[in-house]
Amino acid sequence: MPSRAIRGHPVARLEDVRATVNAGASAAVRRLNGFEPGHERGAVAEQRHAHAAVIVAFAFTPLGGVWFAQVAALQPALVSLAVVGLVLAVPLPGLSTFQSWYQGAVVHGRRTRAITESMVVYVVVIAAVLAIGVVTQRFAGLPVAIAAMVLGNIAQVVYLRLQAHSAIRAIQAAA
Repeated sequence: MPSRAIRGHPVARLEDVRATVNAGASAAVRRLNGFEPGHERGAVAEQRHAHAAVIVAFAFTPLGGVWFAQVAALQPALVSLAVVGLVLAVPLPGLSTFQSWYQGAVVHGRRTRAITESMVVYVVVIAAVLAIGVVTQRFAGLPVAIAAMVLGNIAQVVYLRLQAHSAIRAIQAAA
């Protein structure tokens, strides 16, 4: 029988669904030989809205409480913590979708070093936010960790956007 710590796993299952779909989006962007920016932007927007709708439904309706209390069988204190975590995670689908878009542009432009550099930016921001959370100890660990992920993703996407800008302009100029 799994330990009590593993009972939080259904929270991770929701994230796994989102991550799987985004991995598919990243692969689709890489497969585009012609890299058609107009077409892909529509697909990116649809995917971002679909992912956000699922997280918003769980975060801002009773559906999240039912999922965590009944399906995941979390204790009441953990249910409210999990719902707060989902509220903080609302931006993640959109950020991940843009990350896939910009990574595809960077790969298409053959500047893949920017992807590694963006991961360094991501890790540094997460480490800084987690360190601040540990030092201040003003909030529970889950909200701090999710805030760190969101801020790390924002920094990564901004960095990738800056790196992909020239590749995207070159693609648009060739079209």
